[in-house]
Amino acid sequence: MSTLHIITSGCADSVCLDGHSLNEHSLNEHSLNERGIRCDSVEEIENPDSFSQSVEQSDAEWFLLTETMTDARQIPSPEFLKAIQEKGAAAWFAKSSDSFDDFTVRTLGGTMASLWLPLWKAGSILAPSQAFRSALEKSRSTYELLARLNWDESTGEVSQEIDWENCSIDLPVLAPTKQRTELEQVLRPIRNLEELLPDSYDRLSPDFTALKAGLYQWYDALEESHRCSQQAQHQGRHLGADYWHAIMHRREPDYSNSKYWFRHVGTSPVFDQLLRYAQTISEEFASIETWNPFAFVDYCSRCNPGTRQEIIARRIQAVEMVLLMRQTMLDAQR
Repeated sequence: MSTLHIITSGCADSVCLDGHSLNEHSLNEHSLNERGIRCDSVEEIENPDSFSQSVEQSDAEWFLLTETMTDARQIPSPEFLKAIQEKGAAAWFAKSSDSFDDFTVRTLGGTMASLWLPLWKAGSILAPSQAFRSALEKSRSTYELLARLNWDESTGEVSQEIDWENCSIDLPVLAPTKQRTELEQVLRPIRNLEELLPDSYDRLSPDFTALKAGLYQWYDALEESHRCSQQAQHQGRHLGADYWHAIMHRREPDYSNSKYWFRHVGTSPVFDQLLRYAQTISEEFASIETWNPFAFVDYCSRCNPGTRQEIIARRIQAVEMVLLMRQTMLDAQR
């Protein structure tokens, strides 16, 4: 059961428990009570309406959103908590280091990753109460709430090898037949992406439209993604919309049309990184010297559901989407 834990007493130092980790050995309700820190829990956090009243009535200094109390990674020090409190920033801690969830958050940052992943299920979100309340006032879904938070992006490096055994979500399939059910919860923030992202993004740029194409693509909303890609086709710093267009047709599946758009893309900045991750995912890609998107289209076309090859292709595709979203984010900056 997803739960909002309200830490209702204690300062940053005491929440950190003298530098110990937020894990099963240090942060649970028993240990909190021993240290004089009260923790109330509110279930059903998928919709902010279900816990907004509890937040309003609470005198908490911190809010911890998580599936359980025992899945957070180590908080480095009381100084770290003091720093994010001064910045009014939220911090995210993965259930498992080097997991795909961790890779996604560290690559995209909390704002964009929160529009793709249910971060409260994939890990733990710790936020100062003032920042949490401010974001909650403007939000209609938990995805939107997290996207509105100011995220601390200063901790940890992106893993060069992903631990796929600890992935908390189902990766996008190769050829979806319908959009994911979660789409309705994130449809509004995607449509209103302009009000969620900082001023550093050029909202009039074709790459900003390509961001929406990528967000929709993750949720298997191929028609919406296609429409955004068409609006920005042949434009942008690295033709991000055309790349999302190519992915959409590969998943449709319309393999020849996908190759048509990959020819428009040419060489993408994500290819080198994508190849390195593909080589860690499967030995089948170990001898490849350069990434070939046309060969990957052919590889996907030969994958049967439930096979080892399909698992490999879905993992590579998931990494491809994360890396392309990161590049699209960079290209959409002013």
